[in-house]
Amino acid sequence: MKRLFSLLLATIVCSPLPLRADSALPHGVRINGNEFIRIPAGEFTFTSEADPGHLADPNHTPFRHVRIWLDDYYIAKYEARAGDQLRFMQSGSVSPEALERLAAAQSEQAGFAANGDPGCTVRRRADGTYYLAWPDSNMPATELSWELAEQFARWLGFRLPSEAEWEKAARGGQGQRLWPWGDEYPDDTVAHFTWSRNCHPLPVDSLDKGRSYYGAYNMAGNVAEHVSDWYNHQADQALRPGQKNPPLAATGTPSPYRTPDKITKGGKWSQSPAHLTISSRRRIDPHTATPGEGVRFAIDAARVRELLAQGLATAIEEARQ
Repeated sequence: MKRLFSLLLATIVCSPLPLRADSALPHGVRINGNEFIRIPAGEFTFTSEADPGHLADPNHTPFRHVRIWLDDYYIAKYEARAGDQLRFMQSGSVSPEALERLAAAQSEQAGFAANGDPGCTVRRRADGTYYLAWPDSNMPATELSWELAEQFARWLGFRLPSEAEWEKAARGGQGQRLWPWGDEYPDDTVAHFTWSRNCHPLPVDSLDKGRSYYGAYNMAGNVAEHVSDWYNHQADQALRPGQKNPPLAATGTPSPYRTPDKITKGGKWSQSPAHLTISSRRRIDPHTATPGEGVRFAIDAARVRELLAQGLATAIEEARQ
């Protein structure tokens, strides 16, 4: 009996314990080579679009502030990297339609390389293969249409953040700060903007002073970041204070002479400070790819818990609060 008890005790001590459902999640994790920051559950101020019928009033703001609740989730500390984009483009997982649309868009743009190869941080040779423009630099993924960004995220096991998730990660749970770092007007120490060149990104870990409330880099400037939402004015107007995890619209608001649009956030290297504010959004055709479009990944907290339990995610240093 004593020997049996000893064996049972050894089994309990030596066997890995599963992560309890109520155990605290780490502030930072690394998954498939990407670092993520936990955004805790709670309310924050979301700036949804105001009624366009009132925009003629010079005293009326184009946005309305709504306090809504989001459950916890994880957002990428950095914009998606060109190195991962190269692996994705070489994986055979990109839909043929998306590749055709990208090639057509690139053929309309002047080549950035001296030899004329089209592309920004990931370039395409005449034989259809891809390579990194700056292999020794930590450059962002670029020239991503919404459809490419969504496929890219799923290929890595992630997803696109919602616009609300993106804004909370940039702004924090309190206040209505204009930019990710606060209300101070931007300069070149906090954001990369107002560059007219077609291809002029900075490495994803640049500009430490411009980090967001939770410690994410380059949420203003550098590359514009796709989110999961359709542009839908009715969905904006349906938001109510205190609403929890508002659902995304199933489709976009129809517009004359154009298809329904998706949304990018954060501005890009070619835009002015007014386009870098947290509340700013840019409407974009989901199939359009231009040099300044990139992405920042997100992942559900429940999925992170599963990956930690399976040993497929690693807890890293605590993110800045």
